[in-house]
Amino acid sequence: MGRGFWFKAVCFFYLPVVFPAWAQLNRGTITGMVTDPSGAAIADAKITAVHLDTNTSSSTTSTANGNYTLSALL
Repeated sequence: MGRGFWFKAVCFFYLPVVFPAWAQLNRGTITGMVTDPSGAAIADAKITAVHLDTNTSSSTTSTANGNYTLSALL
């Protein structure tokens, strides 16, 4: 059993325990595109997300292409 075996054994047993902890976040992101009924992008539209339990809100405006992103939402 050489050095390579022990490295593989450590990676096999310990890495699955460490990596899932990085994904456990309480934040989310909403992305989308604002368009009119014909499908044309709407620039500078105001987008607001409201957390109904705390009544806190986060706002942004759409880009020239109609895209928006609200990140780090609870």
